[in-house]
Amino acid sequence: MTKTLLTTIIPTYRRPQLLKKAIQSVLSQTNPDFQLWVCDNASGDETAETVAEFAQNDPRVHYFCHEKNIGMLKNYEFGLSLVNTEFFSFLSDDDVLLPNFYETALQEFQKHHDAGFVACSTAIIREKGDVVRIPLSDWPREGKFNPPDGVYEMIGKYPVPTSVLFRKKATSQVCIDLGNPRFWDCDYLLQIAAAFPIVISKKICALFRQHEDSFSNQPNFESHESGHKNLIRNIQKNQNLTAGQSQRATHLLQIDLVRCYNHFFLFFLLKRQFKDAHRVAKLIGQYPAFKSKSLLYTAMTKICRLFPFSCYGLYMLKSLKNLLRKLKTSNNF
Repeated sequence: MTKTLLTTIIPTYRRPQLLKKAIQSVLSQTNPDFQLWVCDNASGDETAETVAEFAQNDPRVHYFCHEKNIGMLKNYEFGLSLVNTEFFSFLSDDDVLLPNFYETALQEFQKHHDAGFVACSTAIIREKGDVVRIPLSDWPREGKFNPPDGVYEMIGKYPVPTSVLFRKKATSQVCIDLGNPRFWDCDYLLQIAAAFPIVISKKICALFRQHEDSFSNQPNFESHESGHKNLIRNIQKNQNLTAGQSQRATHLLQIDLVRCYNHFFLFFLLKRQFKDAHRVAKLIGQYPAFKSKSLLYTAMTKICRLFPFSCYGLYMLKSLKNLLRKLKTSNNF
């Protein structure tokens, strides 16, 4: 009997209708050599019946239900413990794969036998179907990136895990950071890229749905800030990087953290939450390279507090920026 080549893990919680589409997208793959594990985090709804309908007709579909909700990341970790194949991938229950994902990623592994993972492109879309962003379109090229170049290039434009196929051997010394629910996936990818070559394909192989209930779409400043800082702490402790490499990666992560601060500064300012905007401006000032930006943001906060109509000008600038980004993304899709 031939051993199954790859496993896809779908952690799920109370999304049976979306889960149907996720499962169907796996079963529609052009490469049929896989097993699918649905890990139900004690949904207590029709999720079990939904999966059973597929499992009755396809023995590649498997189901496990926890007795109680163990939390999102521990459910992912449990799913990993079920992997007994050479390759594996994660699929959120509200996302879908395009039929070419497995085939595309496995072709890259055939060319790059030492790769830790192959990341294909994922289009981030809204509920109505319009494209928000395609992160891998910002990479300078496709192909292989040896460590630490994969780490440097990844920061700020992380592959979406939906269309990442991992080599199990490469993850034997890698663990999910249970203390970083916001950016655990970024940390997981960075750990692998620090130790193994990674491969990038810009072929679109999945759709990531951005909607109001998405965990990744929650504008929580504290979780974003602590998540970024966890990434920095972990990269500084990474044993696969030299001191110089760790220092450079840390600097790039700090720049990415400031980008996060920029986003929340504008968010708070447009919401007229001036106290929070001022706090973010001060946080940016912690980094010497961004002292001038901190002073500018502090002044902007004072002006908007005194003249609230100034916020409308910022809103117009932000809308124009989003429009230009949308036009660029549409051209890449």
